[in-house]
Order: sequence, then C-alpha cells, then structure tokens
Amino acid sequence: KTWAACAAVRPLVEAGTPALFRPLVELFDELRPGGDPDALGRLTSIDLLLLDDVGTERPTEWTQERLYALINRRWLDDRPTVATTNLNPTDLADVLGPRLYSRLAGGAVAVRMTGPDRRRTPGGDQ
Repeated sequence: KTWAACAAVRPLVEAGTPALFRPLVELFDELRPGGDPDALGRLTSIDLLLLDDVGTERPTEWTQERLYALINRRWLDDRPTVATTNLNPTDLADVLGPRLYSRLAGGAVAVRMTGPDRRRTPGGDQ
C-alpha cells in the first residue's frame, strides 16, 4: 500500500507539486512539544501530504487532537491528503472518531489492496 500510494502521487511530484511523505508515528514526533515549532504549519500548507499507516498509532487525546488539527486545516484549505491504512473503513472510523474520519474520507477514493506483502516477497522492496 505504501509503494502504491507513492507511485500514485509520483507524476504530480515529478510535475513539480510540493509534497511530503510521513509515516504517522514520525509525524507525531515532529508535532510533539520540543519538536519542530513550524511542523504543523509546514504539514498543513504543503500542496500534497501522504500519511502512511493511519490508525496504527496508539490513540490518545493528544494524537487525536493533533491529527484532527492537521486534517481539518487541510480539509478547510482544500489540500489533498493521501492516507494508507491496514484498517477497513468501519474500523478506521472507530479509531479516528466520526469528525476526523469524515474529513479524511470525505471525497476520498478508497482503494483496497490485496495480495502478498511486497516486503516479504522475492523482488519486493526491502
């Protein structure tokens, strides 16, 4: 799913669209107190943001609040956010909560990925 999401946005990046890729756990490290004070502004203003492994983080009030602040601002500014997850839509909605889920999934195109893990197959990315 990560490889496919990156491949999907590659033409935009190659055409000059500013983009950032962040695994969600690394994104939270950037947003933590003592982290980069400009992180939220950079993450909300970049033209395209790809969030990897949404729903794998341990949900806390702080992670929910920060993710909501990020997704809500991007939604209000009509900036695209690509997200990958191992969760089905119902489970993702349960983890994120209805307000955040509706902003992340609203207008989204969901692509269900099946098949073997590319990291565990011969010739897959290591």
